Amino acid sequence: MILYTPRALQRATLLLTLLLFASWSMTAQAATITVNTNNDEQNTDGDCSLREAIAAANTDAAVDGCTAGDGADTIVFGGGVLLADVTLAQDGFVVTSQIAIDGTLLLGTVTLDGDNRHRIFDVSGDGGLTLSSMTLTRGGDVEQGGAVLVREGARFSASDVTFDNNWAMGDAATDGGGAIYALGPIDRLEDATFTNNRAIGTSGSGGAIFLNGADAMLVNVTFTANRAQRAGGGIENRDGALTMAGVDFSANNAGMNPGNGGAVHLSAAGSADITGGVVSENVAREGGGFWNSGDTMRVSNTMFTGNTAVGDGSADRIQGGGALFNNGGLLILENITAIDNHAIGTSGSGGAILNGSGGATWVMTSTVSENVARRAGGGLEDDGGTVVIVMSTFEE
Repeated sequence: MILYTPRALQRATLLLTLLLFASWSMTAQAATITVNTNNDEQNTDGDCSLREAIAAANTDAAVDGCTAGDGADTIVFGGGVLLADVTLAQDGFVVTSQIAIDGTLLLGTVTLDGDNRHRIFDVSGDGGLTLSSMTLTRGGDVEQGGAVLVREGARFSASDVTFDNNWAMGDAATDGGGAIYALGPIDRLEDATFTNNRAIGTSGSGGAIFLNGADAMLVNVTFTANRAQRAGGGIENRDGALTMAGVDFSANNAGMNPGNGGAVHLSAAGSADITGGVVSENVAREGGGFWNSGDTMRVSNTMFTGNTAVGDGSADRIQGGGALFNNGGLLILENITAIDNHAIGTSGSGGAILNGSGGATWVMTSTVSENVARRAGGGLEDDGGTVVIVMSTFEE
């Protein structure tokens, strides 16, 4: 039995009171700001537009008809927003504080439209942006991040968001990210959809997402018909740590300059840990599905089917890898299925998997079947690297 003196009880009561007050104070530092007009404006006409709501959240001050922000704020859309579309009439929304935006409407969800002239969100400084229940479309006419630019030091998350028909036009190999360009981390993308986003510059990479030194976690995300000119029809990961679970890639294209990784391109010191998902009907010159020259790409419980590598190859460069191309990195494949993938170029090799010179590929408890190469290695081609196969099946 423990006996407490009256003084000890007083101290304990005081401590509990202080803790409860501190907890209340932290939760109290937030405001909900309600948007009540579709217009993209910042003026003094008495209503609250999305632009004005973001300004109120950034500054913790009332702006036009918007409630003042207070710390980490939430922006919602009220009954006055009867139409689903908010079309940007000026440069994109700049976020410099912690803001969550919920696009739920009385009927459906909001669509933010960049009008093919503006990036939609620029997350800057110490800003953090969380989006839910909305569509971002036609963001573009910028070199990086048509819909969202996450600058160094900022953070981004999204759930139940569709990114459709956004584009970036930068020509450099470090430009692109048709929908998202991230220098700061993407904490979580969940239940999101990326369709028809493009990196259209001469060497633009990451048709949907470009991670430039940024880490990212993706859960239950779908990439369909996104395109780059250089690499990463779906995702370009340069120097970041990419984690994916249940992510599907279909009909993405890496272009032809040089055209690596129809779905995912991993380069520099980038790494990837990928679980589950279906990778189907993606196209590239090398690695119709995934292409790795980074640190380590680990793939488990993933299906690769109907992907195509179209590169012809040459005397000094072997090309192919209908599903996967490993270009000098470490590729670990565990319990994957690769079926009906093709290397169709004139000297295309590795219908399913091509392990390049200096690369190391491990294939464990996997099934590789009915893949086709024009030159050699219908299932797997090794070009002077290291290949270890453990308890796996290769068959016609």
